[in-house]
Amino acid sequence: MPTSLVVNAGSTSHKLALLELTGQERLPCLWQARIDWGGAQVGGLLRWRWGEDPWQQDTLSLDLR
Repeated sequence: MPTSLVVNAGSTSHKLALLELTGQERLPCLWQARIDWGGAQVGGLLRWRWGEDPWQQDTLSLDLR
């Protein structure tokens, strides 16, 4: 089945979703992720999940040397 990667790149967050192109009105989401940048830390928070699995997360750091 064909898929499509959808990306919403904002100024403080990036959202991604991998959708299955089924021809239905509501497309099944195979994978999704979100990166929230900034805040009190230099870097971001990455959250992701496969299908309906629970969300997982990790921190991202930027080396600005």
